[in-house]
Amino acid sequence: MLQIVTKMYFDPDASLHSSTHRVAAYTNLAFLGIGRDRIELPVGTLIPESGLASTSTVMIEVVEHLEKELDEVGESFGLVSTGGAELVDDLTTVLAFGLDAYFTGARTLFSVCVESGVHR
Repeated sequence: MLQIVTKMYFDPDASLHSSTHRVAAYTNLAFLGIGRDRIELPVGTLIPESGLASTSTVMIEVVEHLEKELDEVGESFGLVSTGGAELVDDLTTVLAFGLDAYFTGARTLFSVCVESGVHR
């Protein structure tokens, strides 16, 4: 799904629907900048909301692109957005494996994992 929304399979001249999805996630990574140092990714952005701490909150922003479908008159119809939840889940999975860190949107689950020592 992440490959599709990055526009890699679309015609460069295609008309697109673009939707931005933002979700707060919890991680065991520490970030130097708070809120101002955005980390740009091919599919979105990480925006740290807490600094050097054993647990951090990060805003995950994913930009979804879907090709517009046009009817005979040139009006747009069809799917505009998938809702974004799956995209954020996919991105947190990639980040977790790529950075050897824990990422989740579930605060309770994160707390249980950190307390039990599962976070690393």
